[in-house]
Amino acid sequence: MNKRILSICLALALCLSLIPAAAFADSPLYTYTETKTGVKADGISMMDNGMGSYKTYDANGEDLTAKGVIDPSGKVIVSRNPQPGEGMMAGDATNDTHYAGYGNAIVDLMRVRRYGSDNGTTLSNTYQDGLTVYFDWMIYDKSGKLVSYVSDVIAKYEGVAPTKIQTGFTVYFGHDGYLTAYAYDDKGANNAYIIDPQKLQVVFKKMADNGSPRGDGEGWSVTSVNDGLIAYNHGHGVETDAGYYDYEYIAAGWMDINGNHKLSVDTDKYFNWFNFSDGLAMVSNMTGMMYGYVDKTGKEVVPCIYRNGSMFKDGYAYVQDEDGRYGYIDKTGKTVIPFQYEYAFGYGEGLFTVGHAGQYDNYYGMVDINNTEVVPTVGYTDISFAKNGIAYAIKDGEIVILKFAENKGGSETPEPAPADPDDVTSIFEDVPAGAWYAKFLQKAYDAKIVGGTSVSTYEPDGSLTHGQIMVMVANLHSKMKGDGFQAKSVPGDHWAASFRDYCKAEGIIDARFDEALNANVTRAEMAYYFARTLSDEYYKDKKTVTFSDMPENGYDEYIMKLAKADIVGGMGDGVYAPGEDVTRAQAAVFISNILDAIEAYAPPAVSGK
Repeated sequence: MNKRILSICLALALCLSLIPAAAFADSPLYTYTETKTGVKADGISMMDNGMGSYKTYDANGEDLTAKGVIDPSGKVIVSRNPQPGEGMMAGDATNDTHYAGYGNAIVDLMRVRRYGSDNGTTLSNTYQDGLTVYFDWMIYDKSGKLVSYVSDVIAKYEGVAPTKIQTGFTVYFGHDGYLTAYAYDDKGANNAYIIDPQKLQVVFKKMADNGSPRGDGEGWSVTSVNDGLIAYNHGHGVETDAGYYDYEYIAAGWMDINGNHKLSVDTDKYFNWFNFSDGLAMVSNMTGMMYGYVDKTGKEVVPCIYRNGSMFKDGYAYVQDEDGRYGYIDKTGKTVIPFQYEYAFGYGEGLFTVGHAGQYDNYYGMVDINNTEVVPTVGYTDISFAKNGIAYAIKDGEIVILKFAENKGGSETPEPAPADPDDVTSIFEDVPAGAWYAKFLQKAYDAKIVGGTSVSTYEPDGSLTHGQIMVMVANLHSKMKGDGFQAKSVPGDHWAASFRDYCKAEGIIDARFDEALNANVTRAEMAYYFARTLSDEYYKDKKTVTFSDMPENGYDEYIMKLAKADIVGGMGDGVYAPGEDVTRAQAAVFISNILDAIEAYAPPAVSGK
């Protein structure tokens, strides 16, 4: 009996030792509870004042049928059913149909129709034949009361009737709480107005275009106010030798709320420059296709190597790599959430919003700073970032409110998620929910590095052969290299021969296991394979490790390389057990950690143009 107990303990120790030390902290840093609101919606976002802006579309998912604002208690504050002709023209990428809020103000960013005669002095919301159509934007207070229109605020500033002001097609709302709107005044000039929606007054005005019919007019282009600065350019048209007009910058960069220039941008280096947030502003290279970040001295602190990105918020921003995957970086450019997501929507209060593409819908969730799932990407078809301890989400066509708390091991736990047909615990009958290796197997399976031994079984306790591990290593190495390796079956050869040949051609393995394709792999031999799968720069030393039972057959350097990188662990009591066979469950852990190393690696920035 004592020997049996000892054997069970050793087996358990083996399983636990295969998980890196960090994995024991892989329980999420936060828990959440979910509250239904009964409000139907298809889209949701978080406003700066902590309220949610929602939208509902028709059955085809094309036309906007309703929109509104909901507060953290689930109460609808503002609602609206857009009429034909409101909003932007179809296909206009600048159209923003959400609301924005700051302090006591809420602004509807989707334009509304108003009506008035050219000779009149007032505008009406009631349609009458023969009246001129004006487009405008509504400003509410936090209780949902309509307090003004944008054109009314501008008209008061200019000292004219609202019918003398014709607003442009869009407005911008910055995180400092100011609204930017373009409008023609009664003299025909197009101006940019910065408006304080809480005080209902214009605080800043710049002429956007003096209306020169020749194309040589001078004007200003300004954006919203963020971090106390406004991205702008000031220029004019110049006639070229070819006889047409081109645009020439007089000044460009960032100004303050009073119109004072604060920082120039290098227009020979950057094609676009955007608003500051958290001390950094996104810029694009001269192709306009790759993005990076500059600080408030103009220094490029994150190189233009990303296809897309967001403003920084509390130290983090999401960016898109060249493969189209999203992750998060900190203000030094270091990857903090690996590039493994199809979507990302922002950071707030320790939580990173991420998403995956489904067959019919996209699904979103949240992870913590350890990339540990807090809100599963199952069932939620939209989700905001977190603010004031909550987030808004869409589940089954209804707004739900997610409330977060620090994970202290208490009773606050998430509602069980519905069964996911793509989950390995649903696919394989012998992988129980909650299995210690399930999360690692899921990642390895999703990456198409491992599969089952049949349609419905994985055999987690089964042994791993050299042929099988060569398949895994070949696929992992190809993923790192991006060479699109495809195995080719040759009649008469071993089924794993082409994988073996690829590994040998890439210098991953030598001929030592040519005749052992069907033999089981030991822990020492496993280290040999995985320590040579990636280029050396992928293996980052993360901890100091010592083992008392290092083999004397040349595998010790590979074991230590993986252990220092936190890819494998020991058996406890300072031993590694190099002669033990590797199981298929254990292999899933190693593969998942190798995938993490691939995703976490950030290549050195390339300097210069």
